Amino acid sequence: MRAKRAVFNSVAMFIYIIVFITSGLILPRLILSRFGSDYNGVIATITQFIGYILLLAAGAAGATRAALYKPLVENNIIKISGIIRATEGFFRKVALMFAIMLVVLAILYPFLVIDNFNWFFLFSLTLVLGISTFVSYFFGVTYQTLLMADQRAYVNTIIRTGAVILNVTIAASLILVGVEIRLVMLGSAVALAVHPLIIYFYARKYYRLERSVPADNSAISQRWDAFVHQLADFIQLNAGIIIVTVFLGIMEASVFAVYIFIIRTVRFIVISISGVGVEAPFGDMLAKGEHKGLQDGVRINEFLINSASTLLLTCTALLIVPFVTIYTEGVYDADYFQPLFAFVACVAEFFRIAHVPSQSLVNAAGHYRQTKFGAIAEMVINIVLSVVFVQFLGLTGVALGLLCALMFRTLQLSIYASRHILKRSIWVSLRKILLSIITACVTIVLASLLPQMTQVTYLSWMLSALPVFGVAVGVSGFVAVLFYREELKILFRIILKILPSNPKHKLE
Repeated sequence: MRAKRAVFNSVAMFIYIIVFITSGLILPRLILSRFGSDYNGVIATITQFIGYILLLAAGAAGATRAALYKPLVENNIIKISGIIRATEGFFRKVALMFAIMLVVLAILYPFLVIDNFNWFFLFSLTLVLGISTFVSYFFGVTYQTLLMADQRAYVNTIIRTGAVILNVTIAASLILVGVEIRLVMLGSAVALAVHPLIIYFYARKYYRLERSVPADNSAISQRWDAFVHQLADFIQLNAGIIIVTVFLGIMEASVFAVYIFIIRTVRFIVISISGVGVEAPFGDMLAKGEHKGLQDGVRINEFLINSASTLLLTCTALLIVPFVTIYTEGVYDADYFQPLFAFVACVAEFFRIAHVPSQSLVNAAGHYRQTKFGAIAEMVINIVLSVVFVQFLGLTGVALGLLCALMFRTLQLSIYASRHILKRSIWVSLRKILLSIITACVTIVLASLLPQMTQVTYLSWMLSALPVFGVAVGVSGFVAVLFYREELKILFRIILKILPSNPKHKLE
């Protein structure tokens, strides 16, 4: 069933990405045009500060997933129930602590940007922006973790897609009728809170867990080691906008948020088309001792991840600046023309994606303690270099600090996973990254020979994007046929197993 569920997960994630992109383009644009860059920047910054509070919960979900793989394979409902009870109790304590710290943030944050907004406005806006997060951690996160460990992430994704559609419908309608921003965000929070509530009731009914089983706190004892990894991931995703806000101001934070949203959307697309949720299948194979299947699975995942990210991020680096220019047309309170920052941010995102297979494998094996010092080093490199570089290079400096940290982390995780879990040469992973860099360079050189955009409109952008994408596909396809023949053979065999028209093969 692994292959079948992987298809379900990927299709559901792809649909979610389309909805997410649409929502992410519509709402910020409406906020920018209706309220201005300062409002967009302050909402983005508050959202990131809220994320810092949630570091309280970092690590528990990863430790829970690692603990669940074996009992799920054995269908041990007693063990599963004990793990879920321990996790639910932990996350509910986190939700209550989050509520207290949210109030503290709401009191203190206004002093950071007091010259732009009055204190009560920011206080109330902060509380509103935290509502859906509280509901998620009190009700939904535990059961989302269970669904992911059971390779049923598609259930969570489908429900989340519906919540995003509801969110953009309500928020956009409120903006268009001229409602004040806090009421818009309140409507958005209520819509997003639907997702964790549905997950809560669905999972409790589907799994029929034993509520009388005592909490198995020992099963999530690695949560503090996993915390370090989650903290590193969080710093990757969120430190940038905080550093930009503190050193450059909320206008630059708005510019940063627009570019980063587009680039990270590309990452979501890459993950969805290259096998979403691979950690759970890896954990299932490890629990069953399927070493050969694990090696093939990681090999295919690396091939798909690197090929897709190289193709899409190279196109993004070439096309993102004219797109942002069109997207922010009529918004003149900040400088959205940032080509160097965009390029460096795209390269950094490639390395963030490149270590996903190794990180997923480490998580599936539960090797949090063994790899936590690499995560600590990544955080230090990211924060220190970003703070230093931002003084001289502005937005580009923040992206450069992140790039250095991600290059280090990709190398460290690849070495560990290859030596201690897969028992293979590190060159297998590094060769794919080197080929991706060469592919990107060739694509950029050939794309520079194409006719340049003469008019800055959505139509002209699409007409320019098509030949760029065609060149990227051609170069990537040539490299795949030339250097990834074995991976293509394995992928073809997996596809044959999934296709219903081939009854000779049993789904695995």
